[in-house]
Amino acid sequence: MPVGFLEQLQKRKVLRVAAAYGVVAWIVLQVADILLPALRLSEDLMTWVVVALAACFPVAIVMAWFFEITPQGLRRDSREAVATRKVTSLGRGIDFAVIGVLAGLVVWLGWERYVLEDKRAALAEGDHSIAVLPFENVGGNPENAYFSDGLSEELMNTLSQIPGLRVAGRTSSFHFRNANADPTSMGEKLGVQTVLEGSVRRAGNNVRINAQLVEASSGFQIWSDRYDYELDNVFSVQTEIAEAVAQNLQVELLGDELGRRSAGTTNVDALREYRLGREAIHERLRETVLAATDHFAEAVRLDPNYAAAWAGLAESYILQASNFKILEQDDAVRRADDALGRAMTIDDSSAEVWAAVGLTRYQEQEYEAAEAALERAIELNPSYAEAWHWYGLAELEVGRVEQAYVKLEEALKLDVAHPVISSNYGRALAILGRFEDARQHFEHAIQLDPEFPNYYMWMSNLSVGQPMSRPDDAMYWAQQAYERAPDQPWLKAREVLLLLELDQPEAARAMLESMPRELRQDPQMVIANLTVLVYSDDEASVVEALDQRLAAIDPIPEEMRAILIAVRHQFAGNFDLAQEAWLVFSPQLGEEEVAISDRNDDIVTLVAWNYAMLGDQASAVRLLDAYEEWIGKRSRLGPEGYGLSDVEVAIMRGDVEGAMARLNDAWAAGYRSRIVKVGWTLDTYPLFEPLWDRADFQAIAQQLDEYVENLEPLPERMPAQMVRATASSTP
Repeated sequence: MPVGFLEQLQKRKVLRVAAAYGVVAWIVLQVADILLPALRLSEDLMTWVVVALAACFPVAIVMAWFFEITPQGLRRDSREAVATRKVTSLGRGIDFAVIGVLAGLVVWLGWERYVLEDKRAALAEGDHSIAVLPFENVGGNPENAYFSDGLSEELMNTLSQIPGLRVAGRTSSFHFRNANADPTSMGEKLGVQTVLEGSVRRAGNNVRINAQLVEASSGFQIWSDRYDYELDNVFSVQTEIAEAVAQNLQVELLGDELGRRSAGTTNVDALREYRLGREAIHERLRETVLAATDHFAEAVRLDPNYAAAWAGLAESYILQASNFKILEQDDAVRRADDALGRAMTIDDSSAEVWAAVGLTRYQEQEYEAAEAALERAIELNPSYAEAWHWYGLAELEVGRVEQAYVKLEEALKLDVAHPVISSNYGRALAILGRFEDARQHFEHAIQLDPEFPNYYMWMSNLSVGQPMSRPDDAMYWAQQAYERAPDQPWLKAREVLLLLELDQPEAARAMLESMPRELRQDPQMVIANLTVLVYSDDEASVVEALDQRLAAIDPIPEEMRAILIAVRHQFAGNFDLAQEAWLVFSPQLGEEEVAISDRNDDIVTLVAWNYAMLGDQASAVRLLDAYEEWIGKRSRLGPEGYGLSDVEVAIMRGDVEGAMARLNDAWAAGYRSRIVKVGWTLDTYPLFEPLWDRADFQAIAQQLDEYVENLEPLPERMPAQMVRATASSTP
């Protein structure tokens, strides 16, 4: 009886040879895949290895059919010997196992050839985007945490140099550190196609890094690898990982893009200080910005050639001046320029450095120079969210709201959890008059970060600035903001002003008197106090209060001092001295080419009024012309709406009928604010005197009083602790 073909294969041990050959070939391919790139050998060699292994496979099968390995050596099988050879049950089991292994290998090769390649092809065709999650600090030693975080951020910076690859911002990626969420949900929240995660284990001078690239939509692992380095050379791993990511996403690397990126620092201690500085500066609180300055200064002391740390130091100086008036602007700009000079000398192709240059020029109101620097930063690193953010702010400042919105939207897309970017994106929505979109945005932002006070303050601003204003709702949100940042006087000043919107001047006075002296001396609280005095028709006390504050030993930033002096002389009727002080605060309003921006638009009509009172009608008209063009780009309502400014302009032009028509338009649109300017209301603002005797004006003033009195109670709010608990449950 003839021997079956399968039994022939078993007796001649062909299946075992095929399995052994497959295992050996797989090992050879893995070794070649590692060694060829490491030895910088041509990629063509890998092709020849595969061809050689494939060509030798049939030779090995033929040799197994005709020959047998015996203790006496290699012998040719005879038909008779094969026919009499028995297949034991053990041998049969081994052969079936071999068949299973071969079948599994075929399935794997098919998976790799078709499924995996299809996945990669789909990724190559899509929007190339990635989030680098903080690498896990294996072992939990807090001293190593900043090292693993720093390595993650350096990896973000390196990946951001790959053309066509969008990298999620550091703030957002690190925001979800403790969320215990899977890569799929992280990818959805961060709006990216892929997620890179891993771990870092440091033992003495040795570091082991594990990394894996995951498709966010499916959780499918595209690639993974392990790297072992000595600490001194560990930062070179970022380039290796970036190259692997680019290869698996099929993103083209252009020339030496990765090689020319600033490596930052190889000093682990300097990196730790830089990381601490970045964490602190993102919080945008007075004490954290000061702490950031200290950390950046220590980083450049440890490594004077650390360009990114010099850029961070410059940013911290500017924020000290712009956000908290800790430094005078001239001093802050001088310090920032010194730091940026050092940074540019070290690395003039750093996006971080160019972005800091843009921020500094923006602070000086040199908007064209700011935009040029920020465009250069974006060209160098299109994934640098702060560059898009500051560019958007610069365009907001000069009234290009639509363009600003586009840039802020891009910044938020890159760093969805960055609180300051998120705040300014919502601000742009409000300026565009998209109040409901802005409200929904800030409600979502509070869910992401329930402790950031600015989100609550913007909810307050929207409540009082929207059509059919709700100052009671605004008060609730302002209280929530102050609860989270009780050391910020401007938040309490907001509550004082809202009490006036609710027509409760006595409560506003009581709130001011209950505050500690050091808070009452804050310039923002001084302005709040002046507003209460004006609202209470106690203008005689305004000059006295300002004289007392200006004579106090407490320091006042120069810009704020100019404002207080201007207001003091404005109420004293010294229009020439008031005008001089206003133009110290904003010299752009006195120039032939008037430059109106978000920083000075609130005082334009006061400056024009002073020009008129001083007999300079030409300057007054020039200013009013520029202002009408400015408010034509804005919304009447909203936190930064122009309110009744168009009514002021019409009155100053002598067009009383036009002024009344504009006031009617404002009322019909939902304008319901009691305060027109500096505590003056509709029926106390001196500029509105030509309207006071009109019946239609008096009707609107009466309706405004009744509106506040008849506000329906708001639905009961959740207590603050419940708001926090609810928000904290969302990763």
